[in-house]
Amino acid sequence: MSPHELAPELGPGAFDPQIEAILNVLVAHAMEGTGRDLSLARLAKRTGLRQSTLRRYLTLLEEAGIVRVTLGEDGGGSAGLRINALGLSGLGSAEQKEGMPARWSRPERRRLG
Repeated sequence: MSPHELAPELGPGAFDPQIEAILNVLVAHAMEGTGRDLSLARLAKRTGLRQSTLRRYLTLLEEAGIVRVTLGEDGGGSAGLRINALGLSGLGSAEQKEGMPARWSRPERRRLG
């Protein structure tokens, strides 16, 4: 499920590419069904964003109720989707994975320019 499928009325190009990249990675991670949030370091690497930029975007997404962010005392942290906030359920289930395009079944690892 892409951000455009969540809000079809917005159409292509309506989302900031960095926000779309973050959501792509978090949706793919949720579909893996690990039950754990993704570390901020991995999220930064998979999106190609610097930690400082990533944290600014995550703050916006957290305030909107789309993601949850947990920060540790050591400066690390993790992030995950608030599945109920997006109206999604069953992410990570076999039925859900079968109906998803391949690009949603694994994290994108390209650098955004």
